[in-house]
Parts: sequence; structure tokens; C-alpha cells
Amino acid sequence: MIRTAYPGADLSDPAWGFLEEPGADGDGWLLELVIGAADPVESLMVRVRGGDGAVAAVLDLADLLDCRALDLSSGDFLTREDAGSGTG
Repeated sequence: MIRTAYPGADLSDPAWGFLEEPGADGDGWLLELVIGAADPVESLMVRVRGGDGAVAAVLDLADLLDCRALDLSSGDFLTREDAGSGTG
């Protein structure tokens, strides 16, 4: 699913992947996808690096996978409001 939606995703290691949007003005983001070796995949951890667009990218990924994104630093689920606030 990820490879279809994000053809540029680096999934060369089946247990670890990367989605990246460099951004034109240094406002890009990088998502490190910790997938694990289980098949089928039961959970996905995403390490987020980058600007405000990263939160929207995490939410887009959650929508694609029909799941919710949990912010481990706060314990709250991410929402579209978080994507616009620069938090997350």
C-alpha cells in the first residue's frame, strides 16, 4: 500500500523504510517507518523529522492505512488541527 501511494518511498529494507519530502525552502520532512519483520504488519512506528508538513504526512499515511496516529510524546491522537498548528 505504501509503495503504491508513495512511489518514491525507500522500502529496500522490509523492516525499515523512509518517506521524504525535501521541500523547496528547507521546510521538508522525513518519516522513518519502523515496520518490523512480522507479516502481516500489525503496527507501524513513525519517527518524524522536519517541518509542519510532517504531521500532515503522518495523518495522510494513517488515512491510507485506515488507522490513527498516536503522538507518543503527548499520548494523544493526532488530528488535522495538529497539522496546521505546528505541533506534533
